[in-house]
Amino acid sequence: MADKDEWEFYYWCLMKEDGRNYMIGRGEFVRLMFEACGVGYKEMGAITPHKQGESADSQPENEVAKFVFMGGNTGYPAFAPPVIKKGDFVLAQTPTICKFLGKKYGMYPDNDEDEAHADQVMMTVTDFIAEGRNAYHPVENSKSYFDQVEEAKPYIAKFANERMPRFLKHLEACLKANTEGNSEYVVGKKATYVDMGLFHVLCAAESQFPDEYKAQIPDHPLLAQHKDRIAALPRIAEYLASDRRGFFEGNSMM
Repeated sequence: MADKDEWEFYYWCLMKEDGRNYMIGRGEFVRLMFEACGVGYKEMGAITPHKQGESADSQPENEVAKFVFMGGNTGYPAFAPPVIKKGDFVLAQTPTICKFLGKKYGMYPDNDEDEAHADQVMMTVTDFIAEGRNAYHPVENSKSYFDQVEEAKPYIAKFANERMPRFLKHLEACLKANTEGNSEYVVGKKATYVDMGLFHVLCAAESQFPDEYKAQIPDHPLLAQHKDRIAALPRIAEYLASDRRGFFEGNSMM
């Protein structure tokens, strides 16, 4: 997708022969914002399928590695991807990017209290993803999951059966608390950046833990309805049906 307002978007894309991305990861939070806002962006992070034990940032030819880790960024410092850039402006940190894009492009809460609650829920959503990822990396966070498969098994089971239900219960309560918006969105009466975040974490949970998600989601009807509602938004529906929508890698909620 491209237009005069195009941004450069730095996040790993595991591209395969069919031209599709097989590692949407945390970058999908940002893609969903670009897509929902109708704003153009250019993917800068294509990597080749890596070998067991090899991390994405070990491929020096990758534009993400060059920009973030090898001195290519001459703008504001960015610790790690995802990163967005337009002109001289550079911004990192997933929730910060989503909040910035929401405010800039009309997907932002309408008052201070809703703004604060949206910020709170977005932090919870990113905690959800972070805990899920950590369950797959109990020995060393920076190493591949495939180097710690056996060690990760009890942590994965504990997350899926104990921690995920707590997150879902809490997020259901957050939707229920939005009486002004009839619990259709996280805050207010319209979709904001935090709704895109909530949608993504539900998709990630369903993809990573299909059996547990299927068993748990009936207890959270507002979350199920929210996921369907966001998926039906015209721009999001078009994106989900397009080749721009990639796939989860299959581990680490990535």
